[in-house]
Amino acid sequence: MWPHTLKVMICKYYGLQPEAYEGFVFRRTLEWYARPFASWLYNHRRALFREDLDFIREISTLTDAEFFRSELNRFYGRNVREKGWIRGTFGIRISAKKMIRVKNKAVAAALKCV
Repeated sequence: MWPHTLKVMICKYYGLQPEAYEGFVFRRTLEWYARPFASWLYNHRRALFREDLDFIREISTLTDAEFFRSELNRFYGRNVREKGWIRGTFGIRISAKKMIRVKNKAVAAALKCV
């Protein structure tokens, strides 16, 4: 069990206000090549990233690594099924590896404080 929800730990580690969580995590977990185009699409056609944003919201309340892993696996399954030209062909979607890194940094910092 973690001492706080994932959203609280990420906000605290990165110095974010809670309302900035979703946009920050979305941008932070994109691959470098996807950031410019994805940022524009995020502001103008956010519905293209429904899977990513749903995942970011779903994990925000987690307090356990096992549930995080389960949600990550479910997200991967949805990505395999959802192969549009933006997500599939161009790879403009969040990276699970980058999400794990963001989570690991925030959780490690929170556990040091406990």
